Amino acid sequence: MGISRPVTGFGRPLVNLHFARIRVLRITLITVRFAGLFVGMLFISDVVLHRLCRAGLFALAGVMGVIDVDPLVLSLAQSASTLTPAALAAGAIAIAAASNNLSKGIYAYVFADRRTGTQGLALLTALALLGVLPLIFV
Repeated sequence: MGISRPVTGFGRPLVNLHFARIRVLRITLITVRFAGLFVGMLFISDVVLHRLCRAGLFALAGVMGVIDVDPLVLSLAQSASTLTPAALAAGAIAIAAASNNLSKGIYAYVFADRRTGTQGLALLTALALLGVLPLIFV
């Protein structure tokens, strides 16, 4: 017979249960971090909009596109009908998406081989420019 492993009441090895608990804890911490970013972005975007108006919100969107675009997009989408005018929220989301694409292009240029990085940067820059093109007409 082989060496017996310690098991729980459900027949799972104790080690796997330990890793499962760590995984649940990690997922919980990620969720709490995202919730904190979401609430923070809701507050920050409201303050920036009231203090610095349109230019401030667009600048915040540009910075958040480099960091993490999801909390900004969700907070602006949620506040679009109450705190932020819908057209302004849409413009900020477009700027955040363009900034995110541009930063990904820079990552590709820095970390990929020369040909792939250059193509990635060129295509993602073009996509970023196309993303903010509608703002000219608004």
